[in-house]
Amino acid sequence: MLDQHPLLAPLTAGRHYLIATDGACIPNPGPGGWGLIKQLKEGTRILRQAAAAGHSEAALAETTTTNNRMETMAAIKAVEGVVEAETPAIILTDSEYVFLGMTERLPGWKANGWRGSKGAVKNRDLWGRLDAACVGKAIHWVWVRGHAGYDLNEMADTSRTMQPEGSIRRADDQWRPATRIGSSDSLLFAKPPIGRETNCHPPRREFDYPTP
Repeated sequence: MLDQHPLLAPLTAGRHYLIATDGACIPNPGPGGWGLIKQLKEGTRILRQAAAAGHSEAALAETTTTNNRMETMAAIKAVEGVVEAETPAIILTDSEYVFLGMTERLPGWKANGWRGSKGAVKNRDLWGRLDAACVGKAIHWVWVRGHAGYDLNEMADTSRTMQPEGSIRRADDQWRPATRIGSSDSLLFAKPPIGRETNCHPPRREFDYPTP
């Protein structure tokens, strides 16, 4: 159970957000979409929950995007949806691109003028937006393996794909009641990226954002 995991217990004991995100495009690059499931909880009790999905990342729909851009857009929508800045938010992502970007790489990118080891940072527009959205919020990032039975992450994937094939629309910022969300937190816990030897580590936070 997520709420009983010793590394997450300080966050999940009280009021907190639990948000699962997903994004993809088929083919890659190609038409893409993002989805998320958001819960506001008090301990193990779910106070409110909602789902959101969209099929574009800008004011005008883009018919060609990438998996990484859609995963990052899902993270942006998750952070922007945290309206209680003082309430810690645990964001689940199966994207190592997003997880490592927000927990290891971002400070170096910013310090080097948005340049990495291979040159200019790709998707800088989205990273800048995600960076700005985190300011003043207690955001904690947890990586989970995709399609491995993590309940909320699978539901976020379902939310992303619940649109007619090939439809590209403006992103929908309206939260809708989530009718398919369960209350189980089973198998949701902090895991390291692929290749790490440790079994579990504390959820990571962004480095340099002021918090309430």
